[in-house]
Amino acid sequence: SSSAATQQRSRDDDDDDDDDLEAAGAADDTTTTTKGPSPNSSSDGKEEVDVDVGDTSDVDDEKRVQRRAEVDRLYGASSLEPTPLQKEMHSVRSARRSENYVVPFSEQVRVLFMRTWKEVWPSVFDKNAMILHSGNATIAGLLWFQLGYNERDIWPKLTLAFAVPIAWVFFPLLSSLSVVPSNEVMLKKELSSNSYMLGAWYLVVTTVLLAPMLVHSIIHVSLVFALSNLGNLLVWLAVYGTVVLSLITFQSIGLMFSAAIPAGNLMTCAMLYVTYCFLFIGLFVDLDDIPVPEIALPNPMLYIMSLTAHSVFSISDRRFDCNSNNLDDEGTAFPRSCLQDDDVGGGDGKIAAPEILREYRLKFIPPYVAFVVLVAFMAVSRFLAYVILRRRMDAHLRAMRSYQ
Repeated sequence: SSSAATQQRSRDDDDDDDDDLEAAGAADDTTTTTKGPSPNSSSDGKEEVDVDVGDTSDVDDEKRVQRRAEVDRLYGASSLEPTPLQKEMHSVRSARRSENYVVPFSEQVRVLFMRTWKEVWPSVFDKNAMILHSGNATIAGLLWFQLGYNERDIWPKLTLAFAVPIAWVFFPLLSSLSVVPSNEVMLKKELSSNSYMLGAWYLVVTTVLLAPMLVHSIIHVSLVFALSNLGNLLVWLAVYGTVVLSLITFQSIGLMFSAAIPAGNLMTCAMLYVTYCFLFIGLFVDLDDIPVPEIALPNPMLYIMSLTAHSVFSISDRRFDCNSNNLDDEGTAFPRSCLQDDDVGGGDGKIAAPEILREYRLKFIPPYVAFVVLVAFMAVSRFLAYVILRRRMDAHLRAMRSYQ
């Protein structure tokens, strides 16, 4: 049939093409040279044909180089459009800030919150942390167990007002020291790829890290109050509010240290600062008796102590009974209220909160002043931490642009 004949002709044509290709390849791979009569020529006078298989490696290398050059010309880097030298990296700020990022600020915050919360959530009800803070509260509650409202209970209550917020100065400060060093490598990588804004990361991470401390502080303060009889519900609310303010303040100070101080020197600086904060509050030594009393004014713990003392002694408005034998053995630190002699005090045997605060030099800092100062400490420290971290990240991006 015609179809069979056509297929047969097609196969014959393919065989002819293959023969031609093989012949061409053989011609490339061999060189034939005809030489004159050689001494070894045959006696009949016929010329011998000497077939010499020449060295073709140089020819192949040259062809290979030519083919590679042609491929580079068509598909290599030279085929791309040239990038302007003044064009900066993708992560550099553009004319409109929103153009730097694929998603808006709110979406960055949402995604970062989900990621950070997944990391922080296990530590909120961590068994070891719960045992630690419950144990600290139990030890404090047993030491200041069921305090009353006698004159002899004033000093123990004042020292307890100092002891309650101590844990929420020490732990927030130390836990925030590692925030920048532990996240710096990943932060540089993600900022370089324009994954999110530094402000979104800073807002989310520093806020979410407060969650475990808020939960643990509720347990700690509640257990101390239950064991020590420090005050009623209003006193608890005021003291816990002071604790929250103190832990945010010292977390902010720790963030500032974390961003500003090299990792190798962080712990040394933190321990020196904690020692300063604990000692310069006027509880152990009267500040008027030290060479430079003004050195205590930048101490946040001074204002935390003042707020806690006002909360314990002023809110409940409970008055303390004077010692029954003031004139015989124990004496009194509050003669105006406890001595019946009109020339000395003419008191009614009840000690009010203003006299207690005045006796221990706490009245000179009003509660609203202490609150405003602590908020200022928190805001300034948090802002400085962000500014310093921003400068560190900008320096990293400039170093990367130098390799462009």
